Amino acid sequence: MDADGSNPKKLTDHGLDPAWSPDGRQIAFTSNRGGGVFQVYSMSTDGSDVKRLTKHKGEASNPSWDPDGQTIAYTAASDGDRRALFMMRKDGSESHRLAFSKHQDFCFPTWSSNGFFIAFTALNRVGPQAIVVGEERPRCELWTGEYQVFTFDSDSQIRRLTDAKLAVMRVSYGRAAP
Repeated sequence: MDADGSNPKKLTDHGLDPAWSPDGRQIAFTSNRGGGVFQVYSMSTDGSDVKRLTKHKGEASNPSWDPDGQTIAYTAASDGDRRALFMMRKDGSESHRLAFSKHQDFCFPTWSSNGFFIAFTALNRVGPQAIVVGEERPRCELWTGEYQVFTFDSDSQIRRLTDAKLAVMRVSYGRAAP
């Protein structure tokens, strides 16, 4: 739609977590259209040329473009039911795991404007998790618990940014006004 809310246009069915490419020509998104398991897809901004980018057995979600538009960070099930941080080329090739924890779920990656860091949240699940059958959202958006904010840098180092257990889910980079 236009910035004022006029001229809305439906681009796709079953689309969540939209992420615009830096050049404004593509949108990466999460969908469960291919058999009920969420995966990452891309499409042109007019809704055409839909392509499935991930092919994980388990869920993949939360796509985030790097500033040069060549790479997408995302989260996916890895080693059981835990979510790990992954990266792939914009066409879905060269997918590989960047970071994993046996005790936390990594969710909601976002790139710094210079491309040197990926910030993400790590969830410590608290109590039993009630997943509602038929609920159409990726698991990172359904689970309850305590979140902490981390970064993954270009030297493959993970650094915790928050000491306190937070109720925050998504982080983003921006500029503070002087």
